[in-house]
Amino acid sequence: MEKIKHVLGILLGFALSFFNAYLLKNSTTKTDEQYIVTNSRDVFILDSVEFKLTSDSVLLYGNEDSYTELLYHYGSIHNGSKELLYYALIMADKYSYPEASYNIFDAIKDFKKNNTLLLSEMMRYYLLYGAKNGSSSSCFQLKEYYEKGILFERNQRKAKFYENKINEIYKIKWTK
Repeated sequence: MEKIKHVLGILLGFALSFFNAYLLKNSTTKTDEQYIVTNSRDVFILDSVEFKLTSDSVLLYGNEDSYTELLYHYGSIHNGSKELLYYALIMADKYSYPEASYNIFDAIKDFKKNNTLLLSEMMRYYLLYGAKNGSSSSCFQLKEYYEKGILFERNQRKAKFYENKINEIYKIKWTK
């Protein structure tokens, strides 16, 4: 039994070494084409050493190829345009790289769009929260917004609801 285990171990060793040699022979080296991002689901993220070398190359020498690598890197990350903005400002101002100027514009445009949506969601939330907790000012604003279709879809039934709620709030205040 011991001899069989020994023979199987030797056979397994030979098989693994031949398989490894086969893999090395048939493997290809990585080319630049393998790093091109072709759609939004592809991921191009640099490891920490590559990232440091690439970012230093951009910051210290204005290397356009390294900037493009950072562009792909941050393009693969959700809200990466915020992080890329730092490098884009340096490339545009210090090294006069025209593509970086467009990236700055694009990042600012995204910030404005995202912040506008965020602010409108926050406004809606706090108006509704205030009305729920008895704020007559919030109810009045909601009534107007529902009547005019601002921040919310135009809805006369809800406008009337908040008008009645305002009257209830004032009735409670005056009867105390």
